[in-house]
Amino acid sequence: SDPVVSRTSEPPAPAMGSVLVDSSRDLAQALTMALVGGLATRVGVLDGAARKVLSSLSMNITIPCLLFTSILTCPQDGTDNHRDPCDPLTAILATGWPFLVLPVVWVGIGTAVGWVCASLARVPQDVKPIAVAAAAFGNATALPLVLLTSMAQTSGDTEKQHLIMQSRLLSNLSIYLMVYPLLQWSWGRFLL
Repeated sequence: SDPVVSRTSEPPAPAMGSVLVDSSRDLAQALTMALVGGLATRVGVLDGAARKVLSSLSMNITIPCLLFTSILTCPQDGTDNHRDPCDPLTAILATGWPFLVLPVVWVGIGTAVGWVCASLARVPQDVKPIAVAAAAFGNATALPLVLLTSMAQTSGDTEKQHLIMQSRLLSNLSIYLMVYPLLQWSWGRFLL
């Protein structure tokens, strides 16, 4: 049976080599899916309208569902014979407050790096805002999902510990993603 794990104890840290191998495998899966999508577009299976529908479906339905179900499926208390419940949602929110600030820092750094690179590369003035915005707003959804899920799978000794870690990591990503779209709609619009 599973050892009893208290709420304050953390699953043992995974070996760096294990995280690297698992992350590489998961990134290879994501790259394979992207290549299949690119190939499907090239041969005419997916047109612009189909890509837009798939993108909208992913961003507006499947990714939010994944984030919320990862929180909901993690046991929130010690009932129902859960030996190692997740932290209460209030505790996750209380400790996750830095993830409300990180998008501002991340986008600020991306904007600065984008502006410096566009200036050094002598990007034409009419294209420069697009280059800066592309650097400021990198992939903050799909790639982190892959990496965080991979990291969760290498933590702890039991499936339950994997689920708890995945819930913690994806909860923090959910907090981050509450602010990030606001920056896209405000600062991103200003840049463009």
